[in-house]
Order: sequence, then structure tokens, then C-alpha cells
Amino acid sequence: MQVLKALASETHMDIFSWKDPLTWPKFLGKNEALDLNIDEDLMWQFYNNYDYIRVYHAARPTDLNLYYKNGLKVSNYRELEKEFSRNMKTNFDIDITKEHLDLARKEIGEFHNGRLFVVLDDTDLLNHAGHYAIYGSEYICAIANRIFHKFKVGGSRYLKEIGTPTVFELLLGINHISEYDLKQLVCQVNNYIHYDEIALNIDFTIELQRSLDGSSIVQHYHPKRVTDLFERGLA
Repeated sequence: MQVLKALASETHMDIFSWKDPLTWPKFLGKNEALDLNIDEDLMWQFYNNYDYIRVYHAARPTDLNLYYKNGLKVSNYRELEKEFSRNMKTNFDIDITKEHLDLARKEIGEFHNGRLFVVLDDTDLLNHAGHYAIYGSEYICAIANRIFHKFKVGGSRYLKEIGTPTVFELLLGINHISEYDLKQLVCQVNNYIHYDEIALNIDFTIELQRSLDGSSIVQHYHPKRVTDLFERGLA
């Protein structure tokens, strides 16, 4: 679990951490970047200056060891649906049928399938996107509630009883970040330095289209408090 942490210390890897301004680059902040208008040389200087970005991911795993063994996978909605159906039957003796899933899937759509999301700030994550730690998959939360409202079966409240709210801290290779997200990140860091403002919290998400190895996980913790913005109006 501490492999990357030790490796970073031994090899002096350059790690950018939003929560540690001491890691912020000295070459940014001379001018304000408006509407993502940042000198591309600065963007690529940032890219070449760091090996990793410290990021966080919230989930509700039933087996932590699988994360360290298999890593964090991009979403696979069909597999998530199968796991959801198994869990509902095994834990609550509730049958989720193909009819339930087909109708819910048709109404919800395939948003973010094949994607994995990580964030720069775990505090903001737990305060404003805590549903990932509370319910697990956002997609399955939506599926569960759509099935409940249409068929009066199950509901997202059952998801709170499966697994444990968990936040993973990871080191994301700089080469994993898209050019668009990199530009957004460099602009935000640039402007905070320019105005001499250190943000206590930031809502910044990086969208990934490939899975992360278990070796990218530095550590994990189970948050004691998570804000549930979904609580009202959910089944």
C-alpha cells in the first residue's frame, strides 16, 4: 500500500498536489489566463515538470483487496448491472429482472460508460460528490431509483448497506491526463498563483478512458462524514 509513497521518496519523483502549494510550479502566475487562454509552452512545461498528479477516487467496495490487485477500472455498465442484481438477491432477496434493467437503462442512457473519474481534492469530493462513497456507482444509483419509481422494487437506499465508503489516494501518471484537462488544470493553478490565492478546496475532475493499475493506489481511508446531496428525493 505504501509502495508508491516509498518510491517517490527514494527516486525523488516530481508530484503535483493541489493540496500542497509547495509542489506548485514557480514558472506559472506571471499573467492571468482568461478562458483557457494559456501559453501552450507553459502547459507543456508543466507536463514535463511532473511525473505524477495526486488524485482521489471515492467508491463503496465490498472487497478492498480487489482494488489493490486489479486496480481501478473504467466503468462497464453491463458488469455493474450484473453485480447490482447479484447483490440485491444475495443481501435482500430482491429480484432485479431483465425487464427492470432494460427499461431503466433506456430512460437513463449510457452516460459515462467506459470512463473513470478522479479528482484533485478529497475534501470537496466528500462535501459535494459524496454519493460515490455513499451509493457506489452513480449509474447504479440512477438505475436503482428508476426501477423503484417504475416498479416499486428495491431503491438506492439498499446500496447504502453494501460495501464500505472509501476514498482512494492515487498517483496518476501525468501521461494519463488529456490535453484538455491538462490545459484546464494549468490555467487554474496559474490564476491562483497570479492572484496569490490558495484555494482550500477545489472542484476539479479528471476524466480517464483507461483503467489504473492497483500499483497507482498510495493508500485509502474510510471517511467518517460524507455529505449526501442525493438524500432528498431518492428511494
